[in-house]
Amino acid sequence: MEKGLISNYCEAAKIQMDATYSGDYKKGNRASDKLKKYNDLMRSDFLKYEPIVKELLNSENPNAVIWIAGVALENNFEKDVVIYKLKKMTENEELGILRLNAKMTLKVHNLW
Repeated sequence: MEKGLISNYCEAAKIQMDATYSGDYKKGNRASDKLKKYNDLMRSDFLKYEPIVKELLNSENPNAVIWIAGVALENNFEKDVVIYKLKKMTENEELGILRLNAKMTLKVHNLW
């Protein structure tokens, strides 16, 4: 289940990221709904899903990191690592609009 959840999460994060860049809001909204569902699942039993959250925080997909960061921050998990990664993303011009998403994640958690 863990590997399936991680791969499904990363796939949805990639679809949502690509849709954000292309402006395909319908596809992006569907992927966002999936990501929200996965995040709600992990919030519901954080200790059980903590290893998955940790693995997603180390993902090569910046959008997966941004999406899972909220779950980690809400549970005070790897807080310094999450803040560092999100702040680095805000400085990475190659990420385009995702830079704003990283910044907003920090702002929502009063960390910006």
